[in-house]
Amino acid sequence: MINLLPEKEIKIIKAEIKLKKVFILLNWMVIFLLIFWLFLFSFSIFLEKQKVIIENQILKKEDILKEFFAIESEIKNFNATLFNLNNFEKNKIIISSFFEEFLKITPKDVYFNSINIQKNENSQNPEILIQITGVAKNRETVYEFYNILKGKEEYEDVYFSPQSWFKREYPNFSLTFKFIQK
Repeated sequence: MINLLPEKEIKIIKAEIKLKKVFILLNWMVIFLLIFWLFLFSFSIFLEKQKVIIENQILKKEDILKEFFAIESEIKNFNATLFNLNNFEKNKIIISSFFEEFLKITPKDVYFNSINIQKNENSQNPEILIQITGVAKNRETVYEFYNILKGKEEYEDVYFSPQSWFKREYPNFSLTFKFIQK
């Protein structure tokens, strides 16, 4: 095709075509940047919402953890209480059976001043160490009490102190023995 336009006009038209191409290219770049900005903006909104959702989940989990630790603490307290009750049950001294039997075999003329009861922790068998001080009507009553205790198999290592035998009338006695629980 033959172009009849003067050279100057052709340059102007070519310059206008280049300008239009640059303008179209700039328009496409602006549109691309605008779309990219919209994408980034919507992505930032999405991330903010995700951040809020994750923070809420973390708060819920922290509340659950606090509740869990509170329950764990309560369980530890209950376990400690149960442990203490179990130790108490193991270490308790059942003295009602001892007193019931002991008072039945005690002679009428024997009176007690003090009774000391201790559980022997070192023994394999459950035994109770008992120390009794008292007074009796006479030495024969103390001897009778001694023989009664020696004759029972629940009472071991029956020992009256030597001072228990000095006085004939109203002797003060000191008695120690072991009571074996069955």
